[in-house]
Amino acid sequence: MVNTNIGYEIAALTTLISYFFLLLFHALNVRINLKDKTISAKYIFSWATLIILLSLIQYVISKKFGMFSIQERLLRILIFGSLGLFISIKLFKKVRKLI
Repeated sequence: MVNTNIGYEIAALTTLISYFFLLLFHALNVRINLKDKTISAKYIFSWATLIILLSLIQYVISKKFGMFSIQERLLRILIFGSLGLFISIKLFKKVRKLI
């Protein structure tokens, strides 16, 4: 018998894994069958790995401190805010080079 308390967590995890494999198979299909090299696989998979890692970190934090607790909210703001700031600075530098 399946525990219904963790059913949605298992469904979310399997969905995350299936999306990663969908990305992998799509990238292989574009590279091998279509012979298109518009975006490097390293670029795509580095962002996908970062998103998966952040999702797992968020999951562990919410399990440890409880969903929507003050500690969980502060850690979420710290992690995703610093990542957003880092990405914004990186994009700003790229745009500045173009101008």
